[in-house]
Amino acid sequence: MVYISPVTLSPANTATGLPRQMTNDWIDNVIERMLQSNTSQSVKNLANLIKANDDKITKVVAGIDKTKRDILIFPIN
Repeated sequence: MVYISPVTLSPANTATGLPRQMTNDWIDNVIERMLQSNTSQSVKNLANLIKANDDKITKVVAGIDKTKRDILIFPIN
């Protein structure tokens, strides 16, 4: 059985400079880190593919309820 429900994610981290998880700023930050010179070409290709299709991406968080053996999917607005 799959449940869909709201979820709370980690807030911005002032120590690391990371924005709140799964916000557009956070995703942009991850993409920029994927494009750094120390990453493989395949990671860079994936980052560019994500950037080119960002309007088609639906953000979700998935988890597992181990006690019920359920997959949980939480859409992010």
